[in-house]
Amino acid sequence: MRITLVQSGGFAGLRREVIVDSDRISIGECRRLSELLERSGFFALPPRRLSGLPDVIQYRLEVDDAGRQHQITFDGESCGEELLLLIEQIEKLA
Repeated sequence: MRITLVQSGGFAGLRREVIVDSDRISIGECRRLSELLERSGFFALPPRRLSGLPDVIQYRLEVDDAGRQHQITFDGESCGEELLLLIEQIEKLA
């Protein structure tokens, strides 16, 4: 599994990209990511979920899991708790 997370926007407009590759993390960490992806319903989410509010941090999250690929763009105001937990875990592992 390969996960790419791009964070941009906010007041400063900074851009940050992190990549997590399952070949470089433990089996337990990989299971945790898979669990968070499933709990968030990631692969069923629409490609764009933006609140339209100014100066909000935006995220682009792309996942390739054994050929199952999906990408979504959302912001901190338009996502649920499960996506926020997933982002936190990805940032921890990066």
